[in-house]
Amino acid sequence: EGHEGFVCNRCRAGFSRQTPQQPCAPCAPLWQIAVVNVLLAVATLMAFFILTALAKRGAASPRAEVPSQLTKIGLSHITAVCGLAFVVFDESIWGDQIASLVGPFFAWDGGVPQSYQVWECVLRHDKCVLYRHAMWLALPLLWLTIAPLVASGIDRARRSFKPRRRIGNDDSISLATDSYLRSLSAPPSVTDGKREEAAAKGPYQRSVTFQEDSRAEPVTPPSCQHSFVQRNSSRWRQLFDDRGTMMVVVLTLIHPTVTKSMLALLQCRPYPFVDTVIPIAEGESVSLLSTDPADVMRRRMDLDSDVICGSAEHVPFLWIAVAGLSLWTLAPVVCGVAFLWRHRDGLQDPHTRRRVGFLYAGYRKPYVFWDAVLAMRRVLVLLIAQQATAQPRQQLLGWTVVAAVCVALQLTVWPFDRGSMDILNRTELRGLLVWLMSLFVMQ
Repeated sequence: EGHEGFVCNRCRAGFSRQTPQQPCAPCAPLWQIAVVNVLLAVATLMAFFILTALAKRGAASPRAEVPSQLTKIGLSHITAVCGLAFVVFDESIWGDQIASLVGPFFAWDGGVPQSYQVWECVLRHDKCVLYRHAMWLALPLLWLTIAPLVASGIDRARRSFKPRRRIGNDDSISLATDSYLRSLSAPPSVTDGKREEAAAKGPYQRSVTFQEDSRAEPVTPPSCQHSFVQRNSSRWRQLFDDRGTMMVVVLTLIHPTVTKSMLALLQCRPYPFVDTVIPIAEGESVSLLSTDPADVMRRRMDLDSDVICGSAEHVPFLWIAVAGLSLWTLAPVVCGVAFLWRHRDGLQDPHTRRRVGFLYAGYRKPYVFWDAVLAMRRVLVLLIAQQATAQPRQQLLGWTVVAAVCVALQLTVWPFDRGSMDILNRTELRGLLVWLMSLFVMQ
């Protein structure tokens, strides 16, 4: 019920699902869908603001680095276990019950929370499932624009609602300062008439002449001709200085969500070839229909089995996936490592820590780039989950190898700072051991 299309892979009108592995369920009312999406957007902005505040505290004081790093470690392990939502327990007697319980619980990938019902329940297009993943090519840019703008608006609102008394005191102090500066810069004839008379009697009398018909326009000095360009560049630099930490936080949170969506567009699965319409003459047996051995199996998209991989219908989504992985999955990691390597001698500078300290705060000096290792671990987990769908043994084996390598690296290098009773290294190691032991038990 609620399914249609090739191998019942699509949801009918009025039905939707959160992941391709879940069955289609009736759509919720429109007001409920709107409320859920608004709440998720507000929760995402609050997560951005909280992580940004923790990152700035960690940049200001080394003792405050622990909360932000613990948050990143927790999100990384959530991404590691979210692959369980893709495990299919086909060989178990209680396979359907286990999958129905495990799938929704581990559906969150540790990134931006989202609800896809608005695409299938409101738009009702036959390619809604593909569009909802392809939209993540542009959504990161939208979050990178909205989050700093909202933060700037909140800061302006806070400044505008300062106490009246404080504003009055500031204005009086400013007025007094301006009056004092004008008195210093004014000529003696304006400030004191007696001083002018005394100066006229002295040996160094100064005369001032005025030209009544002088209409010469002032000439802008060369040093001021580029002031407008410099002012604009300084504004962008100031914006990056003020919101650089938030941009790094946004890129960190959207990284697993973009990767998961783009990999889903690349996922194909072989299916037996079946024409859209099979004509059967009256009295003809289906078993006697001729088949083409070359067309026994066709690779189709796992998100929408009606789309054949490599066809003209699939190529646009293929390029969107490649562009998304290159722009939002690999490029931030490469640029982050290159930035840290170029400024490796000035990473303890307060200005640098305030801008990008969220990337390396809490790590020992030789391992300031370790965030890239955690990011690649996320990518491998999601890659195994997406590309080995319906192959639980291969999925569990791949994750076991990744977990074992991560445990070995953690025991070898201990990348986190040893302060605060070595809580960061201990938390990371225990999380990896729990992940590894769980995979062994599931196998």
